This record gives sequence, C-alpha cells and structure tokens, in this order.
Amino acid sequence: MRYEATIKSIKNINTFDAEISLGFGVRVRSTLRLKDISSLKDKNSKFYGAIEYLNATLVNKKVLIDIKLAKEYSLAIVYFDSRNINQELIDKGLAKVFKK
Repeated sequence: MRYEATIKSIKNINTFDAEISLGFGVRVRSTLRLKDISSLKDKNSKFYGAIEYLNATLVNKKVLIDIKLAKEYSLAIVYFDSRNINQELIDKGLAKVFKK
C-alpha cells in the first residue's frame, strides 16, 4: 500500500523514522528500512554521502511510501516529487543494491 508520510530522521543509510498517515486522522511513527538498499557496514565516503543526501532531501518533508512487511522489519520505497529515492541512491552511486 502507498501512504503519505513525513520523514522525521535518518538513522543510517537504509533506516529512517517516519510519521505515517493511515487515513481518518490516524498517524503512527515507525522505523522503516529502504527496500533493496544495502546497509554498507563499512562507513566509507559513500555512507556519509548517502546520509547527507537523505538528510537534505527528505527530513521534515512529505513523501509517499510503499510499504512491504518483512519478517523482522518493514521495507519501504520512498517517493519524493515523483522520484524513487531508493533508485536515486543507487543511480548516484551512494548505495549498493542489497543482495539476498
């Protein structure tokens, strides 16, 4: 499903907090992971570049989020100004695709 949300904070390259509108005035705050984005455990320049990009682009902005429930956490594809942010991170070389 696609939800309206406000990004509250970026935790790391693929995890963020959002306030999500469920409709009828119901809002929840949740921690989500960006779908198909690797966590880049080695904190290199790509990691910090991605964090800066996400903070500048998304924090306190209204976005649309597609959410897929996973076993341990919820996965999200984030859209801002009709752009797929997950794909932008990969296209800009700021993130790697998570390989299962």
